[in-house]
Amino acid sequence: MPYLKAASRLKKSVYVEKPFALSVQEHIDISSRFKPNEIAIGFQRRCYKIAHELKQIIESGIFGSLKNIDFKQGYFTLKGGQGYLSDAKLSGGGVLIESAIHSFDQILNFTAATEVEVDDVNYIQKNGIDYDTTVQSYLTTPIGKIPVTSHISTLRNLNNGLTLSFDHATIKCKLSPDAIINVLSKNGNQFSIENLFNPQNYPKTINGSFFLFWGKFIEALNDNTENLTSARSSLLTTTWMEKIYVTINQ
Repeated sequence: MPYLKAASRLKKSVYVEKPFALSVQEHIDISSRFKPNEIAIGFQRRCYKIAHELKQIIESGIFGSLKNIDFKQGYFTLKGGQGYLSDAKLSGGGVLIESAIHSFDQILNFTAATEVEVDDVNYIQKNGIDYDTTVQSYLTTPIGKIPVTSHISTLRNLNNGLTLSFDHATIKCKLSPDAIINVLSKNGNQFSIENLFNPQNYPKTINGSFFLFWGKFIEALNDNTENLTSARSSLLTTTWMEKIYVTINQ
């Protein structure tokens, strides 16, 4: 916070890594110190081609209405130590807010969600660090309320990725920049979708996403317009995290 206050006082623009804030109030307090184009949050995975492909599929209605989302991220790891990742006051929590938050942010963006509810949270945590969490949430979107089931773990190896169930098909994919979308229709047909967009517009590499992110940030600074990952556009991501951690940290 001292750095952010100093940057605001000196009229400097800032890039802030996630987690940006641990509560909605903290998020608003920080963002109110800057113009919408002067602060960017490190959610550059919004630039991934896969995020835009999923958004296009949902908005087109080609498979009917989206009915529910299932997300899994689980890799067994014994990583620990004395670094900031082992200190909840520094890291903000465990695997959920330090890693899976990127995918939660992508989900909010490609569904165009405007509100989020958290119905149930089951977790394993110690000293404020979460290691295994299952969350049942509901997103308010332009096409209705969508259930989202999330399984996040560093204690289990899971079948990682995203499953979206529509009226007429189910699609499965990773959330990596070069992910391929696999489609299983209700009549049993299977096929894959890739390269809906020109990679120059929506990159399918991490480096390409990094380049696009910073280009958009600088462009917004020059044009005095809200940037791609502004604090205002990321408030719902913080809201989702806060509603989950209220249960974990109670």
